Amino acid sequence: MASDKQAFYNVSVSAVNEGLDAHHFGLSPTDNFWDGDSVSYHFYLFDIYCVANVNARADGILVFRVAVDPTDRAFQPLMSAHRGGDCKGFFMFRLERAEETKIINTPKYSCKHAMATRLVNGEPVPTPNGFLAHA
Repeated sequence: MASDKQAFYNVSVSAVNEGLDAHHFGLSPTDNFWDGDSVSYHFYLFDIYCVANVNARADGILVFRVAVDPTDRAFQPLMSAHRGGDCKGFFMFRLERAEETKIINTPKYSCKHAMATRLVNGEPVPTPNGFLAHA
């Protein structure tokens, strides 16, 4: 189970860091720098291709969906991955941006064991860029 928690930590921190670095969003509740309902982007965690989709709630919380190693590398498969396949891991989490910017520790994920092992064995472990996260 410890590797599952570390895999969740690595994926969530990497997804948030990449979105911040690409200026898709910021750490204040109204810092959403995209048009439309959501933004999608890809990133690599170690050597593993990931696709993130992010939308903002009215209270400033960002909701993340991340597909790990999807079979279709386009952004659209995020919803189909959530419904049961087409990727080796799927993670969903929220980033609170109100009083204290932090990943809300109510993760939902499914990940094949071999992929979870790859998600925790890379170096270096991602470091949160201005927000709180716990492994």
